[in-house]
Formats: sequence, structure tokens, C-alpha cells
Amino acid sequence: MDDSKIETNIVKVDINAKVVEKIYEDAGSPVLRELGDWGRNIVKAARLIGFPIDLCAFARDKFDAFLKKSLVHVDITSSLEPQLPIVGPILDGMKFQDEDSIVYDMLSNLFITSLDKNRINQAHPAFANIINQLSPDEAIIIYFLNNTNYKLRQHAAFNSDTNLFTSPEVVTNSFPITSLFIPENFFLYMNHLNSLNIAGIWQDGNQESIYANGQQTGVYINNIIQLTDFGKMLASASVPQNIDIYINKTYKQGATGEVG
Repeated sequence: MDDSKIETNIVKVDINAKVVEKIYEDAGSPVLRELGDWGRNIVKAARLIGFPIDLCAFARDKFDAFLKKSLVHVDITSSLEPQLPIVGPILDGMKFQDEDSIVYDMLSNLFITSLDKNRINQAHPAFANIINQLSPDEAIIIYFLNNTNYKLRQHAAFNSDTNLFTSPEVVTNSFPITSLFIPENFFLYMNHLNSLNIAGIWQDGNQESIYANGQQTGVYINNIIQLTDFGKMLASASVPQNIDIYINKTYKQGATGEVG
């Protein structure tokens, strides 16, 4: 890479940081004039969703921190102007997230994507509201499913007296559940992601009948765990590239998390 380009990018980052620090100044300030409609749309979005930037120093600092973190990855001079239907819900949700959480970073990444003229097609207006409903564990599940699909094998016993199958039980699950803070909630998380049309568990092929002494005793059910197309789009627009800082030490030490 050309050294002059590197230096230019660094200067842009520094300018962006200074712009953010003064973003609340009145409309006549040189800084806000420099941002023009871009900066005014950000402030307008914040006020429309009731962000108390004029009254609460804590809220103002939180807003500043979010913009600083995001804008170092944005060249304002060539980016799109903020789109209120996307930016508004992002700023609204950011108020309630810890700054070191994966959900916070997903909102930041979505904000960056929405300003990129080459990626704006990935920033669906519904994504911010969906991200705001996620638990950190659900965000981690989306990250893993964005890289590959996983297999789940279940067994359901057959009761010949009632002519009914019992609820399926897990035989093997290839998803690395030890990466989750509460791994026992995996199926609860998957049900929620399915309700959001982000991911799900679907039967893969036909069930395998099990027989003993000529009588059926149960079935094996093979399933695939994967993102929907909508979920893949959300992941592309918002999921961090590296999540090591978000997952627990057990997974970092190399546990596979496979059950069975």
C-alpha cells in the first residue's frame, strides 16, 4: 500500500474524532458546518428518538463514545448521509447496551454499513430493532452460523401403548455450545432466533426408524442448524469478524462443545 494513502487515512480518522467531540455545538459552529447535512441528520435522529443529548451528560458521553468508535471506520467525505429509518433505531438501542458487549458492536457495525455506499444494500431498516432484541449468546450463535452450518441428531422413543412418540432428546450436537455464557439455553435461543426469521433448526432428510424384535421403538432425527437468507444478510452487515473477546474462557481453551 502507498505510504501517502496510509497517512491520508490517519488524518481522516483524527478529523472524524474531532468532529464527533463537537457534534452538539449550535448550528452556526464551524464544526457542524463542516459536517453539513451529514451531522445534522445524526443529531436530528438522536432527538427524534428522545436521546437526551442536551440534558444528560452521561447520555451525551455515551453518544459521543458510540460515534467515535464508529466514525474511525468511516470517511465522511465519501460516505452516504445518515438514513433516519436506520440510524434512529441504532441510536435508540445503543443507549441500553454495555459498550464492551457484542450487541453494542453489532449496532456500531450496522451504523458503519449504513454509511457505506457500497454496502448500504445490506443495511435493512429492520436490523437495528432485531439486534436490540438479541442476547449476547444469541449474537454469538449468529457469528458461528455465519461461518458454517451445524448438525443436530435427536432420538424420539415410540410408545406402542399410546401410539405416540416422546419429545426428541439430543444424541449429538456439533454446535460449540461451550462458547455460550448459558449453554443450557441453546434451544431457547434458537427458538427466539427462529421467531425473528434469523436462524433455525430444520429436519435434514427422512427420519430413521428404529426396530427391536420386529416392533418400532423410536426414530432418529437428523437436523441442520443454520441461518436464513435474512439472517445471513444481518450477519454480513453487523457481526464482528473476531469474537474471541466475547466468549468464555472454556471455549478459548479449545473445547469443541460437541454434545454426545
